[in-house]
Amino acid sequence: MSVTTHKGMDQWGLGVESRLHTCNDLVAAEAVYHQTCNWLFRKGRKKQDYSQDMSKHGLPPNTAQLETFEEMCRLLENSSDSALFGVCELRQRMVDKHGEDAVYSCKQLKSSSRVWFNIPPNTL
Repeated sequence: MSVTTHKGMDQWGLGVESRLHTCNDLVAAEAVYHQTCNWLFRKGRKKQDYSQDMSKHGLPPNTAQLETFEEMCRLLENSSDSALFGVCELRQRMVDKHGEDAVYSCKQLKSSSRVWFNIPPNTL
């Protein structure tokens, strides 16, 4: 079967076909494809299309939650108060001030605080 007879094959298909023609003995163990490349080739899609699709994964950031978190971090950094608060206590204070939808969960607050304050894992 010619690879170029596959629907929509372009330079990519021609390149694969030319590499296959130079093989004398194409053993299954030697013909291992990267799973994504193999799937894209068989679907007739280009690598660039796939990489653009993959960069859009996940939920978009919630700007209200991020702004509330940054406000809390700046207050903690600039505070001369030596009081200690737990993460969930800080979260509750932010919920009281900004509302539930504008505040990270305790788990997200912990992980974001580690990044913001450069704290090693398992110390919060």
